[in-house]
Amino acid sequence: MIATDRSLQLVGEACSGSEALQGAVATAPDVLVLDICMPGLNGFEVARSFLAAHPRSAVVFLTVLDDQVLLRRAAESGVAGFVLKRSATDHLVSAIQIVAAGGSYVDSTLGAAGPPAIQAGRSATRRSALDRLAERIAALWRRRT
Repeated sequence: MIATDRSLQLVGEACSGSEALQGAVATAPDVLVLDICMPGLNGFEVARSFLAAHPRSAVVFLTVLDDQVLLRRAAESGVAGFVLKRSATDHLVSAIQIVAAGGSYVDSTLGAAGPPAIQAGRSATRRSALDRLAERIAALWRRRT
């Protein structure tokens, strides 16, 4: 779906969580599309690590799991989009475009627990990543002087 849409550019694919993280950190895509369940690292682990390295990027989960608890956990991990595989043909490209523009997207079948929860979780994750970066810069500056 991504490769056939002219508005998007597919920059990589992976078969495991660790492979996805390694490729994503190396290529720094604007939007990283992940499954929650992957061999090795799961989607939550990959999302947190990737967003810590690239806080201006966004993550979309593409999953069969339609659980409100997972949606909240995704939001807490900084994930900006949550698309169910059963509706991916209709919604994945839109979700990618929306989160790339700074918005959030939750599959409509998940109901009211959508964008506010995702946006709040995403903002908190970005703040914590920026706080860690600021602390690291301050530590390096102190070492330098």
